[in-house]
Amino acid sequence: MIIITPNLQVGGAEKVAVSLANEARVTSFDSVLVLSLNGAGKLRRKLDVGIAFIDLECNFKAILLLKLFVFLLLNRGPVISCQKASNVYVGFCNFFLRRKRVVFREASTLTSMAATSRFMRCLKVYSMRFAYRYCSWVIANSEDTREDLSLYSIVPSSKCKVIGNPVIPRKINSLRNEQVGHKWFNREFKVILTVGRLEVVKDHDSIICAMKYLVDIDANYRLIIIGDGELKDNLVRKISDLGITNYVDFISFTENVFAYMNNVDVYVSTSLWEGFGNTIVEAMACDVPVVGFACPGGSWKLITEDPASNLILTRTVDDLVKGINCTTKRSTQKVKSPVAEKYHISKIFEKYIELIV
Repeated sequence: MIIITPNLQVGGAEKVAVSLANEARVTSFDSVLVLSLNGAGKLRRKLDVGIAFIDLECNFKAILLLKLFVFLLLNRGPVISCQKASNVYVGFCNFFLRRKRVVFREASTLTSMAATSRFMRCLKVYSMRFAYRYCSWVIANSEDTREDLSLYSIVPSSKCKVIGNPVIPRKINSLRNEQVGHKWFNREFKVILTVGRLEVVKDHDSIICAMKYLVDIDANYRLIIIGDGELKDNLVRKISDLGITNYVDFISFTENVFAYMNNVDVYVSTSLWEGFGNTIVEAMACDVPVVGFACPGGSWKLITEDPASNLILTRTVDDLVKGINCTTKRSTQKVKSPVAEKYHISKIFEKYIELIV
């Protein structure tokens, strides 16, 4: 099996690529190869022993396309391309190769296209329409993603299957119970956690503004933000301006987010849009209630399926504050979530295999 991804930097789609590769090696395939188009990244070390890794390391699109074409010409086996950027390259190559058993995974809704110029939007849509013709199946990770693919006439619904992300690993129990030290992990504090790249789409401004009001309600509230990104300096300044520096802590990328989630009181998702909502399922796997804004993608459905969680329908800081405060008050004991087990790697990988075989 060949799994293709633009890179293995920290991100939801990249984590899915690693999970699929590891599960393929354990269950079904003697030979598993992960191909990165441009750069390895921190997640490379999460690949199991025995999985081959190749990095094409190319920034020039024409040369990258040629390298990928030669690679696919010389290497046989089913192909899973894990997100839009790699899907387009693989589709263009397969126009000439006409390989069978090529599956594209669409990792996000197409909401971001609305913010681009008309020219760029048309270029992206027509590139996808052409490339996606030359795959066997397209896997959308949520109903909203499939609807966007249909809305833009990129792929017919008959060729598109909705399969959630393989979020929960086989070693979930040991990961969840791993000891992690933090000054706020005790019964004194009400700890809020959010995880994600420090980028505009994650809307960290909302939870930071909410913290200003939450600490006025209860001085025991604390916020941990796990993630890296270009907006960190801006967010740190905002926290300082609001006078809540002592109530917020930033933690860089961690390989085991479950250990942190298992020690917090509530998980918060403020994204403007999501593909699926991996971190929401990760929190639910630790029986932590989730408070999140309704947004395009799969996250709203995940939250509504969990009785302990709270979907915020209007994107206001006031409603977010109320949602968090209400959830922490009623969640004095952990309640097992019915959602997370649906997205165990073994269950999701079986659905992938049905399409590939």
